[in-house]
Amino acid sequence: MKKIFLLCLFLINFVMISHTQETSIKIAISKAVGSESYERYVEWIKKYDSHIETINLYGLAIDSAVNIISECDGVILSGGPDVNPEYYSKPDDSSLCEIDNYRDSLEFAIIQQSLKLNKPLLGICRGLQILNVAKNGTLIADLPTQRPSEISHQCQEPDTCFHWVKFSNSHTMAYANNQVVKVNTNHHQGIDRLSPEFRAIAFSEDSLIEAFEPIDLSKYNFLLAVQWHPERLKDPIASDSIAMLFIRKIQEIHK
Repeated sequence: MKKIFLLCLFLINFVMISHTQETSIKIAISKAVGSESYERYVEWIKKYDSHIETINLYGLAIDSAVNIISECDGVILSGGPDVNPEYYSKPDDSSLCEIDNYRDSLEFAIIQQSLKLNKPLLGICRGLQILNVAKNGTLIADLPTQRPSEISHQCQEPDTCFHWVKFSNSHTMAYANNQVVKVNTNHHQGIDRLSPEFRAIAFSEDSLIEAFEPIDLSKYNFLLAVQWHPERLKDPIASDSIAMLFIRKIQEIHK
């Protein structure tokens, strides 16, 4: 019942802001092509505002992608392969990972430009991980071998692994504090040391950090990162509210 009430509040606020919006907003997505999984990001965000224009950055020259950020109103760092352990001083772990060096370079440049211009940022799965590394955090390169747990964070078939997360200490998602939510999971890397600029706001049952926000919210228009895949999930807290928060903040800035 509480989830339904929270969702109703968000919908009311969201509709009120949407009705005042005169021009469409542009959201850059670090990778939104190549498979049905990547296309889901576009479908998910447009579900809440069909007028949103999305721009895929993957495949562009990095300088071109960086220039596009200045024309966009928000940025989504989507899921995908592993962040190269060389970026968090664990080069020996590279053999444990599936690496896309172009994507690493692209997203580090995107993050730097987005933060410089104070663009609203949403990190999803890999997006959470690379945001943490970009701000001097570190990762566990391979959870099954380096941090074994009874909880499966990745399965052979997508959309077959789920576990519970508990929210706490969040300002951005204050409505979710103390809520326990079932989320999907598809990753074998995870946060080891969290960036000193971020605050953990959700944990799995085996104490892995599942979401974070800035400690100093005044330094960012919006920054939120989650380890699960809200674009593939039906939940008012772990999916709907995240998209609505992100879009609403962009619309507030844009209008």
